[in-house]
Amino acid sequence: MKISPKLQFLLRKRNRKGFALIATVTLMLLLSLICVGLMALATSQIRIADSALLNSEARAQCLLALDMAIGDLQANLGSDQRVSAYSGILDLKTQSNFESGGNTSTSFNPYILGVWNSWDAYLTGKSKLTGLKISETYDAGRSKQFRRWLISAVNETQISDIEGVKGLGQRKQGRVLLLGEGTLGKKFSKDQYIYADLIKTPAKGQNEGYFAWWIGGENQKANISLENEDAKKRGMDESFDTLDTTDVLTIQRLTWNTPRPETGDIEGLKDLPSKPGERARILSLNTLPLVMSSTQDGHPYYFDVTTSSITLPVNVKTGGLKQDLNLLLNKQNLASTEFARRASSDSPLFDDSSVQKGTEPNMPIGSWQVMHSWYHLWPGATNSSTSGDRSAGLVGNMNNIYTGLGGGEIQNGANQSIFDNKTGFESGDNKAGYARTPVILGFFQTFGLVTEPWKMSDGEPKEQLYRLGMCYSPMFLWWNPYNVPMRIKTDKLYTQSIPYKSFWLQSYSINQQANVADWKYTWSTYAMTQGNDASQLGQDYGNYFRKTLDGSDDIIFAPGEIVFFSHAQSRKQVDYGGRANNPWSEGYHPQAVAGYKAHFYGRDGGYDKEHKTSTTNIDAGKFYLRLRLGKNGSGSYTTDGVHFTPGRAEAITLLDGYGGMVMFDPSSGGTGKMLQSPQRFCLGWYDPADTGLETTFCDETVNNARWSTQNDIQNNPDAPFFIAAAGIGPKTGGVLDTRIYQTDYRAKTWQHSSPAFWGSMLVQPDEQRRQYHPYQLATLPAGTGMSMCPIQSIGRNGTLGVTQDGEQVSFASVLELPVHPPFSLAGFAGMRLTPGWFDTSGQTAATLRRQQYQSGVPGVGIGNSFADPAIPADQVYQYNKSNIPGLSMCGRIFDDFFDHGFLINDALWDRFFCSSISDMPQSVSSASVRKAEDVAREFFKDGKRLPVRRYIKAQTGIKDDDILKDVLSDEGWKGIAQYILIDGGFNINSTSVNAWYALLQGLQNRKLVGRNGDSLAIVEPNKKQDDVVFSRFGTSTTTKSLESFGSYDPMKGADFRGKGAYLTAWGEVRKLSSDQLRKLAEQIVVQVKKRGPFLNMADFVNRRLDAKDTASSLAGTLQAAIDATDINSMFNRATVPSNKGDLYKFPEAENGSVHTAAPGYLVQSDILSSIGNVLTVRDDTFTIRAYGCVKDKSGKRILSQAWCEATVQRCIEYVDSANNVEELPYKDDGTRTENMTDVNIAFGRKFRIVSFRWLDAAEV
Repeated sequence: MKISPKLQFLLRKRNRKGFALIATVTLMLLLSLICVGLMALATSQIRIADSALLNSEARAQCLLALDMAIGDLQANLGSDQRVSAYSGILDLKTQSNFESGGNTSTSFNPYILGVWNSWDAYLTGKSKLTGLKISETYDAGRSKQFRRWLISAVNETQISDIEGVKGLGQRKQGRVLLLGEGTLGKKFSKDQYIYADLIKTPAKGQNEGYFAWWIGGENQKANISLENEDAKKRGMDESFDTLDTTDVLTIQRLTWNTPRPETGDIEGLKDLPSKPGERARILSLNTLPLVMSSTQDGHPYYFDVTTSSITLPVNVKTGGLKQDLNLLLNKQNLASTEFARRASSDSPLFDDSSVQKGTEPNMPIGSWQVMHSWYHLWPGATNSSTSGDRSAGLVGNMNNIYTGLGGGEIQNGANQSIFDNKTGFESGDNKAGYARTPVILGFFQTFGLVTEPWKMSDGEPKEQLYRLGMCYSPMFLWWNPYNVPMRIKTDKLYTQSIPYKSFWLQSYSINQQANVADWKYTWSTYAMTQGNDASQLGQDYGNYFRKTLDGSDDIIFAPGEIVFFSHAQSRKQVDYGGRANNPWSEGYHPQAVAGYKAHFYGRDGGYDKEHKTSTTNIDAGKFYLRLRLGKNGSGSYTTDGVHFTPGRAEAITLLDGYGGMVMFDPSSGGTGKMLQSPQRFCLGWYDPADTGLETTFCDETVNNARWSTQNDIQNNPDAPFFIAAAGIGPKTGGVLDTRIYQTDYRAKTWQHSSPAFWGSMLVQPDEQRRQYHPYQLATLPAGTGMSMCPIQSIGRNGTLGVTQDGEQVSFASVLELPVHPPFSLAGFAGMRLTPGWFDTSGQTAATLRRQQYQSGVPGVGIGNSFADPAIPADQVYQYNKSNIPGLSMCGRIFDDFFDHGFLINDALWDRFFCSSISDMPQSVSSASVRKAEDVAREFFKDGKRLPVRRYIKAQTGIKDDDILKDVLSDEGWKGIAQYILIDGGFNINSTSVNAWYALLQGLQNRKLVGRNGDSLAIVEPNKKQDDVVFSRFGTSTTTKSLESFGSYDPMKGADFRGKGAYLTAWGEVRKLSSDQLRKLAEQIVVQVKKRGPFLNMADFVNRRLDAKDTASSLAGTLQAAIDATDINSMFNRATVPSNKGDLYKFPEAENGSVHTAAPGYLVQSDILSSIGNVLTVRDDTFTIRAYGCVKDKSGKRILSQAWCEATVQRCIEYVDSANNVEELPYKDDGTRTENMTDVNIAFGRKFRIVSFRWLDAAEV
């Protein structure tokens, strides 16, 4: 159909209008979409901006929490006089249930960090802050010293109360999780997750801000990121870069170093890398997967190990920095220091008015002069010289070394000491030095009978007559108690020994009364008195001890060796009035046992079996002899004890000495001999006028002490028939036969009253006093025949046990002479703690009594704390009145019992540390010296490491040359600590078994040096990797541990013969397995929870002064832990018996093994010598977990939240730089130092953030 043009026009017009509409509509829709998009974009940006603002606000709250936590740290732990511990220390369960993680489960959260005030006085005094006695702080948790829990809390009172911890840290409404599964892993107990109170920010706004924080102490963990060697730098010499060295000099220098902790069997850390450099890659626990093959969820060992823990060497007792004992003692003398010798005494190690003076007010507790001399013994040390038979130091070199005699000469008539240092280095006598002598371990008179044919005066043999003689043979056990050989020049060691000189005896024998024809048996002193005729014992002017009879060689004692001496030839009557006519020589000589002889029955008109007097009570041809203790006649024949024991002439004693023999002059006050021995037994064991019991120890029945003409077994005048022995011996593991008293007097000899010292004085004692004394009267059977010596001997050696019932041990070293200067406080444990020189009111033999004194002096020294039974549990001094006459001759000092070890520990362990910067041997084969100046320069300037490698240089901004100048100045020992930090310092208040275990297990990488014949060698070089060796001495006497002998019995000793071919019995080296270390760590934590928190280091090292909980008063913390394990079970064979008397004020202290503290018995100082340098009582490195959040107005909905973690380090600088870092906040009397600012008194030292990171929720 054809459309008209008009219609076509209309149609075309309509089509054009529809397009526009569509286009318009489309355009409108597009514009609408654009608007909507723009609006949505704007809304999104607004929301993003709001979220960012909320996140920013949450982070601001989190940083506010961090600031608050640091502020809390600054206010409570900025001061030096603070200690810290986790709340787990309050878990006082007696039977702890140790979990696999190494910690105990508690009824409260054990990981809340607490702060306590330190103990700011001596343990014997009162706190300057509170006025309390230390015993008043012994409640659970030491609550009277408590300050604050370091965690955010709404209730301020709760965190200021020690009991408030029971409600802290646990999950609760209004708290936030700060340590949970993301940090600790799924295996960790959820009950021990850390929750902290949310603190509302006091600010107005649309929303509300909240924050929380928790602070953790890193020093209560073992630092696993430490390296034993520096992979980039060499050490002090070419062999110092590795602990795997076999160089004995390097090993010797590293003896007191604490290697890095080793995790051993700790779950999750068993495959921790051990190659050099790999541990340093562990920047945090989160980086462990980078160095370990095994991975696990979280860190269940979070509270056991750390990667960051630095400690400041500060004195928590008084505040301020510790002072360097090495630099102090390295001085040529102490004259320029506060420890210079005083006019009336040596400078005491402990000096405080909190302990009363004894009967001799000038007597010092310990001696700085003695310690200084001991420190300078090593070969090549300053002031070491040799003169004749004396040497100030050890002679030779480290490989070939020995000691001579030590001590100054005593002038005739002078009231001064001999084996101390009044005439020591400060006064110019560089030959005096530390006192060193051999010790008489035992002395016995062995009695025998001998007959000789006697013809009638006309020489006709018609009637064979006999004369009966009693002979005696003095026998001696001389002992070198030191860890190095001792050489005594020939004819320099001597003694007097005749019976009337040593002790009183009576004989029951044939005697004729004046003007009476009959001969009768009577008790008398006949033939026991001084005189030169045939019926007396002769004069005694002394004899020498020699290696051989001709005296051509020096006497050489091996370390710890006991040498038996007896007469090498029989003494003839013609020699009775001479001097040194019959010396003793090494070993037992049966052919010469008739050393001295006196006739009991022998006159020209004597009687034989056929001749009888008109009346007689003597069986024909038979004669008897009895011996008993008792008064020697009228007492006119005094023993030598009259010169040394005030008013008691009967005391058993020996006059012995060193050097040329000089006639003794009583008028000179007990002087007159060169180098008199200070050892005087002074054993007044009984009252000779009234013995109180039958004292016969030899008779015709028990000892077969009878003579008969009917046989010829006794007719050799040079071979007597032994009948008995009497003398003095040490307490032993076996019961030393006492035929008279029949009492067991064994004691903890090695813990107190050591026979290695020079004895003590005893007059008419009770049973307990007899037990306490290091020696005892012994009356022994002699067996039968001339060869049956009552003293056990092996070749030239005697035994520690004296008889066959005692310890069959011929070598026992119990004291140390340092071959190398020690670099640890516990390294001084082998030094005697007897007093040094002091002036006294009396003159006669006062010098000798000073040296004999050992009442309360421990057998093992610094670093140990054993209770003394004569001192009450809660005291350090006790006057125990005895029967010693109260004359002005130092007689009463033996009644003054001080706890010397406790007091000296208290004086040293908080004030001093050992930097290891000192002169030291340069070579083992020469006496060359490496100077302290070189050691300091290489450390501070060259970046090399010290022998104690855990010390690192502090970054102070001071020029190296200025540091060196300061350190090497005259008073550098006072301020060196400002330049040193302790890497991996360990807080002893840690309750982590795994942390303690890792610290101890790390010692597997420490090697020790021991003597192997004539050279030094590595101790136990083939031990298992995870075995740890300990030694009593810095340089051991052996290379074998007791464990290497398998089954060990202290009564038998050991049978290994070293390179030098002498027995290494009673060696001091122990080897502990990983299992034993684990058990020891568990028991340490038990003690930490029982006694802690420790308020200073002395509080940890020492026993408690507690009359209520006497178990804690028996020993120091580590010793109590050791004794709670089976480590020393091998020494439990012989136990101390109970005895009656009035001496023991703390009888429990005498219970236990008689071998307590003997060589090989692991003691506290054996462990402290290797870990003591890194121990502290506080944290200086902290981890802070902080949290912040923003909530809506209702406080119910969290709009944003944030977590962060920071590592914060306490620094050496004070908050207010107006005070120098070494300045003390308080004086010794507790008053404030004038220049110390208020700010520094309040806040102490600065804190710095050393690392920081934000956490997401999954990491928490």
